[in-house]
Amino acid sequence: MGWREWIRTVEIAAAVTAADPALRASQVEALLRTGARIFHFEDDPELVGALAPLVHRYEGAVDVVVSRAGRAHLLAAAGADSITLPLTAAGDASVVRELGLQVGLALGPDDRVADVAAAAAEGIDLVFVAGPPDERLVALRAALPAGVAIEVEDASYENAGALHRAGATVLVAGEPIFAREDLPRAYRRLVQALA
Repeated sequence: MGWREWIRTVEIAAAVTAADPALRASQVEALLRTGARIFHFEDDPELVGALAPLVHRYEGAVDVVVSRAGRAHLLAAAGADSITLPLTAAGDASVVRELGLQVGLALGPDDRVADVAAAAAEGIDLVFVAGPPDERLVALRAALPAGVAIEVEDASYENAGALHRAGATVLVAGEPIFAREDLPRAYRRLVQALA
């Protein structure tokens, strides 16, 4: 399976950060039972390894953004389903693909849309917009080949609908979900904000 199957129309990806692993496991399971399918991690093989079996048991996907090349084997062994590389490591996409994983590229604040779009034409599955989404999102959607998913971070109740209308198909949210007492309700509220 890949991004085309994981994304129903638009997905809210819960951004999982390090905390008490037992607490995170119960929170992730609550979100999975609510309908969450994609869980977004920064480059943390231990956390990925602790939570990937649970996510996979519910047929969810583990999405990992790395800050440097060379971590693909470690993260694949931990249970990652998709690895997003910085644009400077776009040449390592074939290594990720050979591991049987989906491949993403990050569009950093200083990266040009044209450079990411050119690299995406070489078989990238996803482009991750790092940092607060800006006016480049619409240009990115227009420049990418059909079928390449766009993932943005910093999704909130206030901007979820606008981000989706601008072309994002995966909205990463951390605090709007995990800072709430009732995680399933917070997740559902973000889904409703897409309308």
